[in-house]
Amino acid sequence: MAKTRTPKKKTSNTILTPDICNNFSGSPGDTVQWQQVPATGCKISQDGTNPWPFNPGPPINNVLTAGTITIKSGLPATAIYYFNVECCANEAIHSVTIK
Repeated sequence: MAKTRTPKKKTSNTILTPDICNNFSGSPGDTVQWQQVPATGCKISQDGTNPWPFNPGPPINNVLTAGTITIKSGLPATAIYYFNVECCANEAIHSVTIK
Protein backbone atom coordinates (compact mmCIF):
# COMPACT_ATOMS: atom_id res chain seq x y z
CA MET A 1 0.00 0.00 0.00
CA ALA A 2 1.45 3.36 -1.04
CA LYS A 3 1.70 6.13 1.49
CA THR A 4 -0.01 9.36 0.71
CA ARG A 5 2.17 12.34 1.40
CA THR A 6 0.70 15.20 3.31
CA PRO A 7 1.81 18.49 1.80
CA LYS A 8 3.79 20.67 4.18
CA LYS A 9 2.02 23.82 5.21
CA LYS A 10 3.86 26.88 4.05
CA THR A 11 4.45 29.12 7.03
CA SER A 12 4.25 32.81 6.45
CA ASN A 13 6.85 35.06 7.98
CA THR A 14 5.90 37.64 10.55
CA ILE A 15 6.02 41.36 9.87
CA LEU A 16 7.80 43.04 12.79
CA THR A 17 7.22 46.73 13.54
CA PRO A 18 9.82 47.76 16.14
CA ASP A 19 10.63 51.36 16.99
CA ILE A 20 13.89 52.25 15.20
CA CYS A 21 15.55 53.11 18.54
CA ASN A 22 14.51 49.95 20.42
CA ASN A 23 15.95 46.45 20.63
CA PHE A 24 13.63 43.73 19.34
CA SER A 25 13.35 40.01 18.67
CA GLY A 26 12.33 38.01 15.64
CA SER A 27 12.92 34.89 13.60
CA PRO A 28 14.96 34.30 10.44
CA GLY A 29 12.93 35.39 7.43
CA ASP A 30 10.76 37.86 9.34
CA THR A 31 10.18 41.20 7.63
CA VAL A 32 11.24 44.29 9.59
CA GLN A 33 9.29 47.53 9.11
CA TRP A 34 10.86 50.00 11.52
CA GLN A 35 8.63 52.65 13.07
CA GLN A 36 9.40 56.20 14.24
CA VAL A 37 12.03 56.68 11.53
CA PRO A 38 12.86 60.39 11.05
CA ALA A 39 11.59 61.93 7.80
CA THR A 40 15.23 62.40 6.77
CA GLY A 41 15.81 58.64 7.02
CA CYS A 42 18.16 56.56 9.11
CA LYS A 43 21.34 54.59 8.47
CA ILE A 44 21.89 51.20 10.10
CA SER A 45 25.42 49.82 10.04
CA GLN A 46 27.39 46.84 11.24
CA ASP A 47 28.76 47.02 14.78
CA GLY A 48 32.46 46.31 14.34
CA THR A 49 32.98 42.69 13.33
CA ASN A 50 29.69 41.44 14.79
CA PRO A 51 27.73 39.34 12.27
CA TRP A 52 25.17 41.27 10.22
CA PRO A 53 21.60 40.01 10.88
CA PHE A 54 19.66 41.61 8.00
CA ASN A 55 19.10 41.45 4.26
CA PRO A 56 20.16 43.75 2.57
CA GLY A 57 23.37 45.28 3.76
CA PRO A 58 25.51 46.08 5.54
CA PRO A 59 24.98 48.96 5.72
CA ILE A 60 21.37 49.98 5.16
CA ASN A 61 21.96 53.59 4.15
CA ASN A 62 18.34 54.67 4.54
CA VAL A 63 15.68 52.36 5.99
CA LEU A 64 12.97 54.51 4.35
CA THR A 65 14.22 53.70 0.84
CA ALA A 66 15.91 50.32 1.33
CA GLY A 67 12.96 48.21 0.19
CA THR A 68 12.11 45.01 2.05
CA ILE A 69 14.36 44.34 5.04
CA THR A 70 14.35 40.85 6.51
CA ILE A 71 16.17 38.98 9.23
CA LYS A 72 18.72 36.71 7.52
CA SER A 73 17.91 33.04 7.12
CA GLY A 74 20.00 30.45 8.94
CA LEU A 75 20.73 32.45 12.09
CA PRO A 76 20.80 30.25 15.22
CA ALA A 77 18.02 30.65 17.78
CA THR A 78 18.65 32.55 21.00
CA ALA A 79 21.55 34.47 19.48
CA ILE A 80 21.79 38.25 19.85
CA TYR A 81 23.06 40.38 16.96
CA TYR A 82 24.22 43.96 17.45
CA PHE A 83 24.04 46.86 14.98
CA ASN A 84 24.41 50.65 14.98
CA VAL A 85 21.41 52.93 14.44
CA GLU A 86 22.60 56.41 13.54
CA CYS A 87 19.37 58.38 13.93
CA CYS A 88 18.62 57.73 17.61
CA ALA A 89 19.27 60.41 20.21
CA ASN A 90 21.72 58.21 22.08
CA GLU A 91 23.13 56.62 18.90
CA ALA A 92 23.73 53.51 20.95
CA ILE A 93 24.23 50.01 19.73
CA HIS A 94 20.94 48.16 19.28
CA SER A 95 20.18 44.46 19.00
CA VAL A 96 17.90 41.86 17.52
CA THR A 97 17.44 38.61 19.44
CA ILE A 98 16.72 35.60 17.27
CA LYS A 99 14.00 33.42 18.74
